[in-house]
Amino acid sequence: MNIIDKNMLIALTITIISELFVLLVSKVKLKRLYLVSIVMNIITNLSFNYILKIIPERFDDIIIYCLEIVIVLIEMFGYFIFTKNIKKSFILSFCSNLFSYLIGLILMPFVY
Repeated sequence: MNIIDKNMLIALTITIISELFVLLVSKVKLKRLYLVSIVMNIITNLSFNYILKIIPERFDDIIIYCLEIVIVLIEMFGYFIFTKNIKKSFILSFCSNLFSYLIGLILMPFVY
């Protein structure tokens, strides 16, 4: 089993584009946040999808929701380091991940 496969890279690309779009729409001016978003998503998205590959399917829904919560918190912390505003960091992280998740639900059936 490959650790990273084509579908994981497609999911990562969709996630990065989706979350950068949310930052742009939110008119984030701090350019570092765009780079932080990309780096955090490379780490969290690939880890997320690898975990989904190795767990039994019957646990998918529970694991997905738990991991999404953890990812929102990780990304919130990453944004907070630069914004020093916990509320703004949470809103950015939550909205970015919600949008990315919904886009994934729409597009991934066409990918897999």
